[in-house]
Amino acid sequence: MPWSEASPAQMDLALGTVASLSTMPRRRTDLADDLASSQHAGMGSGLAEAVADLRRGAESWAITPFARRSEVLHELLRTVAANARAWVDAGCAIEGHPAGDVPDAVRAEEIATGPLAILRLLRLLAATHRHLAAGCLPPLPGPRTARGIPVFPTAALLDRWLFPGLTAHVEVDPDGPLQAPPAHGADSGRVALVLGAGNLTSIPVGDTLHAVFVRGQAVLLKLHALHRELHEVLQSAFDPLLRRDLCRIVCGDATLGRDAARHEGIDTVHLTGSRATWQTLADDPAIGGKLGTAELGGVTPVLVLPGRMDRRTMRYQAAHVATMVTNNASCNCIAAQVLITWQGWPQRGEFLDALEKALAGIPERPAWHPGVAERFARYFPERGRPHRLPWPVRRGLDRTRDATFFADEMFAPGLGEIALPARNADEFGRAAAQFANDEVAGQLGIDLIAPAGTDPEPALAELRYGVIGVNVWTGVGYGLMSPPWGGYPGGTSGSGSVHNTYLLAAPRKTVLRAPPRTWPTPAWFATHGRSAATLAALCRFYGDGGLRRIPRVVWEGVRGSGFR
Repeated sequence: MPWSEASPAQMDLALGTVASLSTMPRRRTDLADDLASSQHAGMGSGLAEAVADLRRGAESWAITPFARRSEVLHELLRTVAANARAWVDAGCAIEGHPAGDVPDAVRAEEIATGPLAILRLLRLLAATHRHLAAGCLPPLPGPRTARGIPVFPTAALLDRWLFPGLTAHVEVDPDGPLQAPPAHGADSGRVALVLGAGNLTSIPVGDTLHAVFVRGQAVLLKLHALHRELHEVLQSAFDPLLRRDLCRIVCGDATLGRDAARHEGIDTVHLTGSRATWQTLADDPAIGGKLGTAELGGVTPVLVLPGRMDRRTMRYQAAHVATMVTNNASCNCIAAQVLITWQGWPQRGEFLDALEKALAGIPERPAWHPGVAERFARYFPERGRPHRLPWPVRRGLDRTRDATFFADEMFAPGLGEIALPARNADEFGRAAAQFANDEVAGQLGIDLIAPAGTDPEPALAELRYGVIGVNVWTGVGYGLMSPPWGGYPGGTSGSGSVHNTYLLAAPRKTVLRAPPRTWPTPAWFATHGRSAATLAALCRFYGDGGLRRIPRVVWEGVRGSGFR
């Protein structure tokens, strides 16, 4: 079965410069009001009929051979690629950017966390299903090492060339099987409710694809009310699933989500959201027994190992952390919130100065997500409740006085820095890992900045997080799709994982590693000069698999990094 055969013209239309929407985006207050409304788009003839259709689809899907499932994935590659431009348009509008006036960094983020991530996921799932159809599990991209099970780079997508120096390894449960095939036959045939997050447009889509192609379920996808402008786009992009009664898409408020979860035809519920929402569902006797998997986020720390940084590395890592703060206006479950440094690090002040300079060069964003301005004001009361969000840094947090920085997910721009005492650098690494494990809420993601000459391995062995990035933002691990994505087992950031295209049976934590500085500058950096063009070219490559796309990816990436 060949890869997607979308024409170059079709892909260029889908991923060209973001053009105007047919309607102007509504005011953010209108979208916030939707959270309390009872209007539910896309319900058609009702919830009961939708669930009944999905039950029939699930039963048919349970006996569908893997070869046929692979064909459905290739259909999805074509329909998602054909809707990529409209998808990006909708994402920019959701964030409050008028058509024709979208900053390059925002457009790049909407490409990367929208169609690009999903096209990559579809490519990987298609490769997995080719092996399943041949009667074998997908081969890993390399042998097990002391670092764990390799899941990145993958050869089929030219990862080694497109992401130089980046690797990902997974620590798994040593007592169980290494891999497990997707649910099939008697192990599948269930109907799942996916409660989609409202911050990134790819999250509900990726969660749905994982439920269908890995868990063998039909899915009622309940989009967040913020994603109303995405509803029609996904109806078209998901047409191969809708036609087979494998998915129904609705959009609305928490009341709709609760009603759907209570429906007797729903077997299991997956949530990407807050711990408070998960607890509310768990406390409902009609829902609690259905709760399956969840990704609940938390406070994301950035641990800076004290080593000597040269001037270029200092600027690079300052821009790196600034990207972790500013991406999607900090409305990410793995947005950097707490910077952990050593009191005795000679370059501490220099690094904080470089970080504040990098943040000052990144334009402010609209306060588009409901409640973001109010949350920002709680952490930075001196700044009030701005309509456009700045990127403040508060140095020298106190463990007691500023406990809210460590205990609650801010989900708003800004960063707090805490300097821990220690007798030497080695002691600091252990103390910082203990602090992150025991005093910072959540176990989803943590980032380590490890200058040349430092050894991150002792800290890595201690850290209890589902995804860890060494010199690379954990958000990149989300977009790569081959690594498992989820909180550390037994922690407070949810249960289970998604993505995981190598079908690892019991992943515990994923560690991504990159050099202290790479060139070209990664296109996801907020300081990259051609990020939208670079990521659009990469998206075209994932859409049609054409090697002719690669020179444009490289050219735009180099242009945006500056020539040496």
